[in-house]
Amino acid sequence: MRCSQSLYTLVKLHTFHNFKCLQSYISTFRNVPNRKVKIEQEQKNVLGNVIPSILLNKKIQTVNDWSHVREEILNTNVQITSKSIDSAILSVCMASKKYQLGIEYVEYLKHQKIALGLATLGKYFKLLYLKNYPKNLSEPEEADIYNLYEELRKVYKVFDVFTCENLIHILSLTNYWRECFRLLDEMKISCQPGNVAYSVIIAACFRNNDADLGWSYLNECAEKDRFPSTIAYTSYIDLHEQTQNLETLEKLFKYFQSYDIKCDIEMTNKMINVYKKMKLKAEVITVKNSVKCRNCHNQLQKLELKDEEFDDLKKAIFKNVIIGSNVFYKTTPKEVDEFKWFVANMKKYDVIIDGLNVAYSVGTKHPSHVFAFLVKSAVQHFVLQNKTVLLLGRTHMQKWSKPNWSYVSKNADIFLTQTLSHDDPYLLYCALNSGKNTIIVSRDLMRNHVFKLNDIKLKILFSRWLLQCQYQLLHINDSGKVFFKYPLPYSRTAQKIGNIWHLPCDDSSNNSDLHKWLCLSK
Repeated sequence: MRCSQSLYTLVKLHTFHNFKCLQSYISTFRNVPNRKVKIEQEQKNVLGNVIPSILLNKKIQTVNDWSHVREEILNTNVQITSKSIDSAILSVCMASKKYQLGIEYVEYLKHQKIALGLATLGKYFKLLYLKNYPKNLSEPEEADIYNLYEELRKVYKVFDVFTCENLIHILSLTNYWRECFRLLDEMKISCQPGNVAYSVIIAACFRNNDADLGWSYLNECAEKDRFPSTIAYTSYIDLHEQTQNLETLEKLFKYFQSYDIKCDIEMTNKMINVYKKMKLKAEVITVKNSVKCRNCHNQLQKLELKDEEFDDLKKAIFKNVIIGSNVFYKTTPKEVDEFKWFVANMKKYDVIIDGLNVAYSVGTKHPSHVFAFLVKSAVQHFVLQNKTVLLLGRTHMQKWSKPNWSYVSKNADIFLTQTLSHDDPYLLYCALNSGKNTIIVSRDLMRNHVFKLNDIKLKILFSRWLLQCQYQLLHINDSGKVFFKYPLPYSRTAQKIGNIWHLPCDDSSNNSDLHKWLCLSK
């Protein structure tokens, strides 16, 4: 069996005289939710142990070998049917990275004249992609794939999103790679394409020397909050590696900087190899508490928000998080008016504390005097530093232990409501109204509020601002000493200091005190 053998046996489209007959022959999976359910069920019932235990422990060399394997799998589990087995076997081959084995299985199906459903064809396309990337398909493979694609086009005027993505993968490795743009547009009809489809297309653009088009899709991808995977970046580097032009690399670094992108291990190793080929220096360094790079001895920078960026962020938070979230819904008109008046007339504070967040840092099943002690300790921590403090809380807090609450009321401004201050958007808005250097004391990471900002650049500004101003409470001991997780003294963002670039590495370790950087110097 040769890979160049005609694929007409896979899907004999020309033998069908009407579309209904074809529907019973090839699974269309046009209903995306139903297809998702089927895939999940298939993964649960088949891919875990049944097929791997049979498929991966046998030496398969002949057609008879494949027939025996296929029959054994079908007889092992009643949930594996003749309709699902082919797709399931290819899934196992992909998961175990046995790409050639999966392709040989398809060759077996062709030999046996067993037609493949659309889902199975999609996995065959993905297998071919994974086996060949980053090299293009051979001429016979390309001819077979494109002939099959044209046959499918005669039946499906518009493909479903899963088929589009699988076709994008395989066509990106052919001379017909520009057909991927059409498929991406078809995906946009029913959904927002994910970063996988974009990544494959971007990589194809750079591999085929169309850098302008590649950058166009890179920017489109970022603007839609769909950041591409590493193959998009490494393909760009490969395009310019031979020229050894630092300016082309810096264009990528500036992209990383604009969108707070971090380098994974593959990207980090790629950059090290490229710099070494250029006789330049590239070192991975680990930074703990110091802001100084031990390789070049430069100070890592803290990227402050510009005044206009901060103003834009404040307006967006009020519009999308405060108003857009309907957080006034459970609040009385009187409380709404009181809060609006308070914000309009509030002074500038050094610190704004989420009172309930601090109080409940030990859980909610404690006596009220414990909560009062925690809040008092947090307030005292900043008062001793001569900082002005605003505490947001709820009216029932006034009933807590009098000595501790008395200290709070005398040393901090307090805004209490029945329900309003329970919503941390108001903490954010008070902090933004107070100034970009105001400290926020809260353990809440506030990720939900990031998603409510529609603009990707505003999301990045929000994250940068919060990382620079938020103190996360870790612990308060019995004597009232407060321990915080403090903001980093530098920004975990790609940055250029003189002629040296520092790129943050995406470290998967659980140690939040250690951060890896890639230092690139001449």
